[in-house]
Amino acid sequence: GYGCFSGYIMSMFVLYLLQNRRINGTMSSYQVARSTWSAIAKSNWTEDGISLAQPASQQSGVSDFHKYFDVVFLDVTGCYNLCANMCRETYIWPRSVLIIQISTVSKPLFMTRMPFYRQFDHIIRRGLQQRVFSLGILFPNISRWSVNEAIPSAEEHITLGLTLNPEFAFSTVERGPGANLPEFWNAKTDARLFQDGSICEAFMWNIGSTTLQQRRLICRHIVCYLLQKKLGIHTESSLLYVADQLEPLLERHSIQPAGFEYGTGEEASVRVISVVDALSKQLRQVEDIPLEVTGIRATSAVMRYCEVLPPLAMLPKTHKYHPESRENCHVLKMDNPTAIAPRFIPVIEGVIQLGMSGKWPQNLAAIQRIKAAFYIQTAQGLSKQFKLTVQPYPNCIHIFKDGFTLSLEVAHQREISLLKEYKTPEGMTKYRDTPESIALEKRILHLPKLSSALHGLHQQFPGFGPTCCLAKRWLSSQLIDPSHFPEMCTELLVASLFLSPEPYHPPNQPQLGFFRFLNLMANTDWNTEPVILNLNDELNREDILKIENWFQKNRVTLPNLFLSTPYDKNNSIWSKEAPSLQILIRVAMLARESLRIVESLLFYSRQIDSSQIFRPPLDAYDVIIHLIPKLNPLRHEAVDATAVKKNKQLPAYKQEPEEKIPVAGFNPVSCYLHELRRTLVKMHCSSMDVYGGDMIAVLWKPPALQPKGFR
Repeated sequence: GYGCFSGYIMSMFVLYLLQNRRINGTMSSYQVARSTWSAIAKSNWTEDGISLAQPASQQSGVSDFHKYFDVVFLDVTGCYNLCANMCRETYIWPRSVLIIQISTVSKPLFMTRMPFYRQFDHIIRRGLQQRVFSLGILFPNISRWSVNEAIPSAEEHITLGLTLNPEFAFSTVERGPGANLPEFWNAKTDARLFQDGSICEAFMWNIGSTTLQQRRLICRHIVCYLLQKKLGIHTESSLLYVADQLEPLLERHSIQPAGFEYGTGEEASVRVISVVDALSKQLRQVEDIPLEVTGIRATSAVMRYCEVLPPLAMLPKTHKYHPESRENCHVLKMDNPTAIAPRFIPVIEGVIQLGMSGKWPQNLAAIQRIKAAFYIQTAQGLSKQFKLTVQPYPNCIHIFKDGFTLSLEVAHQREISLLKEYKTPEGMTKYRDTPESIALEKRILHLPKLSSALHGLHQQFPGFGPTCCLAKRWLSSQLIDPSHFPEMCTELLVASLFLSPEPYHPPNQPQLGFFRFLNLMANTDWNTEPVILNLNDELNREDILKIENWFQKNRVTLPNLFLSTPYDKNNSIWSKEAPSLQILIRVAMLARESLRIVESLLFYSRQIDSSQIFRPPLDAYDVIIHLIPKLNPLRHEAVDATAVKKNKQLPAYKQEPEEKIPVAGFNPVSCYLHELRRTLVKMHCSSMDVYGGDMIAVLWKPPALQPKGFR
């Protein structure tokens, strides 16, 4: 387009490098290209322009041109600026891309397609001022017409992309310096003392909410203000600001918490994390327990900010359709003919970490009995000292605290090896993986470490958690539920976009991260590309090379999707059972179609219906089972239910005497789907949207369609 960084300018720059002996005729094409990229990355044509003219006349000419042009690159005459029509942002954009590219060797520049909307956090159709690393301009194509014809009428748009600076972009405070700060912003400012010790004029942006969802959109408020007040542009009709069109899918549309605004769920996750931390402190203070408790390591996705529907604090009141009560908990009345599903209350799972002790027995049954006795004593201690409602079970302990239900189990690593142990006919003791040992190893060994690392990743990149939630919501909406594509696989794939974002910057906006997730699923060859996540920088270059060599040598025996972390370098335990090759192919096809729809909506439509890519195609399925709405506790959170908001304000939680643990973790739809799969596992493949879907899609397996004899 007009004023772009064209191929002609690049050719002239290569000539400039040749003229200054930065490249020569003996270099290979790759060496020339690499030297050119490096030179552009290190250049600064906005302040220190260059010229093809002879050195005698070069310096004075360049400095004169800087007075009138943003970017200066003079031709051989020294009188014509090749970049006269180029603005500063247009020059900085490709330079910033090259700076990222030459600093990494993971993906060559031309192997990654970089559409405009996947490079920037926010896209607007007119103007902005600050809080960004870089700003890209996408000019409309230049129209052509005959000189004998009238100028054709066309509605042209200018598209600007913003790469946000996360350190300042989400601040509600507008700071100086500048004596004209009140005049420019038409705002009442005052002198303020900031944490860094500086004192300057500042004012607060009134965005109506302090949720992270709204703070991510402060730049939109600034854009609208500048366009309306400074340029006289009516933003309602002339501005399309693309940044949060998908975020309503993460909002609650049936209930709202008491005491805080829900936003996209981060605030609810913070409440859960604080409750778990408080319970961990109380557990360490429980008296008369023979085993030392060092803490709790919660393993639920909410602790990683990756839960699509985080738990909310609720009063443990009985429901008219499940009035039965036991000593410490409510029980669902199963024989009620008019039953309606109770409100779904998620269970927060975690692991109790114990101190080192040599008193554990070497027998599996004895270990399990000791753990059961520990649960009983812990329940008594928590009830006596802290007045908590606790229900011990043989394999876990349920605790109701501050309106949340937690399920905790003791972690003892010796139990894993005992589950692997078996005797040969010759009487020798050997070890092999079993389904029970693998499941236990995941729960008490790998998952706590991974949860902690991903929690830290969200603290570093606040867009990580909501991006995971959008990715999970999209997969589930396409009837790819966690049994086909495990949630941890989704979280690790999204984490790779933040740990290895090249050739992009890490996304700051969840919507941008989701677009890149779609691109990852659509265009990655999983057969040749491993996903290596260097969490907390625990892998050095040598470790990564070893993993890559291991992957190449053992590709035939490894899962279809290979995920390597510092805690599981070679086994890819999270993707060993799923996703299958067929699921990966299906997801790639759906992702490509979703990307096509996204691109058409962003650049060819003034209206963006975000739910289009969250509706599944049903033509591939043989049977559709429609569910009874009143037995689906999440029906109000479905994709198409978000249009009809029926928000109910939850009452504030207040601890009551003799509280009982509510019916938690019970979803009739999930139970029915599990029973359906268990009963007809050899005949069909079934799936559904686990976030409020109203149907189960069934695909017959080929053997089920073959003629069979009558039995």
